[in-house]
Amino acid sequence: MARSLIAVLALAAAAAIPRTVAAQEEAPIRLSNFDVGLEGAVAQPVGAFADEVGTAGGATLHGAYHFTPVVSLRAEVTYLIYGHERLGVCGPGSCRVNLDLNTNNQIVSGFIGPQLEVPSGPLRPYVRGGVGFGYFFTNSSLTGSSDATPFANTTNYDDGAFALMGGAGAKIPFLIHQVPVAIDVGAQYQRNGDVSYLRKGSIVDHADGSYSMSPINGPANFVQYHLGFSVTVPRPRGEHRNR
Repeated sequence: MARSLIAVLALAAAAAIPRTVAAQEEAPIRLSNFDVGLEGAVAQPVGAFADEVGTAGGATLHGAYHFTPVVSLRAEVTYLIYGHERLGVCGPGSCRVNLDLNTNNQIVSGFIGPQLEVPSGPLRPYVRGGVGFGYFFTNSSLTGSSDATPFANTTNYDDGAFALMGGAGAKIPFLIHQVPVAIDVGAQYQRNGDVSYLRKGSIVDHADGSYSMSPINGPANFVQYHLGFSVTVPRPRGEHRNR
């Protein structure tokens, strides 16, 4: 995995070089104090949570306002899937129509907090923290066996908790048509505290069509790794740059 990550960073940096040179000949672009970004996320459960579930995958969307080149206020939302089940079932009244019953165990997290970043150089380390929430929910939906579009959807179980986050990472900056872009790679610890949640196998279907659930209660903490991009937002034409 480390070799793959290095290869991705090298290709991105190589692609940025000609754009950076070309950008020097273009008209100046006024930049705002905001940046936005999207990262792929992988979460590794720790402690008691690791005894119940495996690795989760998803994505993070973030936005940040830079008070100075060093200090910013960052907000993020992350969506993760930590378990999935698919069962083949018959359609209403006949098995001529085959359906798939899909169940996903999911987490939505949201945080806001400060970030401190080294403002210059080819590698810009940062640290950050935040307060927010962790929302755990299990959802079941029906699709046709030849059609992936759900036509029925039910939230089977959900719970939420106050959450804390702390992390560190680094940005590798480059320019695309004078707009600052950065590869963002890092990790953060998310403490959710005690939560009630379902895992794969927690819902059992019975012969009479009913079902039962076995929720798990306990800490649901994890370490999340991310790799993605952030982009400084250009100002609308006519505004003055103050950054």
